[in-house]
Amino acid sequence: MSARDESRYSRYGECACCGQKGPLTGRGLVPAHHRRYRVQGTLGDWPTEAELVEEDVRMVLATGAPYTVVAARCGISTRRVNRIVARWRLGVVAGAGPVSGEVLGPVRAA
Repeated sequence: MSARDESRYSRYGECACCGQKGPLTGRGLVPAHHRRYRVQGTLGDWPTEAELVEEDVRMVLATGAPYTVVAARCGISTRRVNRIVARWRLGVVAGAGPVSGEVLGPVRAA
């Protein structure tokens, strides 16, 4: 696989569809499965990378970990964690947000 090909994939891990290890697309699928579902018109059934990251953040925050630890465990920046939490607080996501206010802590000034 060339360097150009590798840059198209977001990470390396197990395919969400079959568990095969390899480079993954933004939906957690190996390229062959991503292509197959796109052609079938069912790619939308798989969560996007942003949705997967938000779920990871929600699960780690539920443990009571501080934002810096959440960022390190999820492989994202602390700023991105703050943005995700702010979006939840504003109710931009469906409902009032997936994590209770007690777990999120006080609102921080910008």
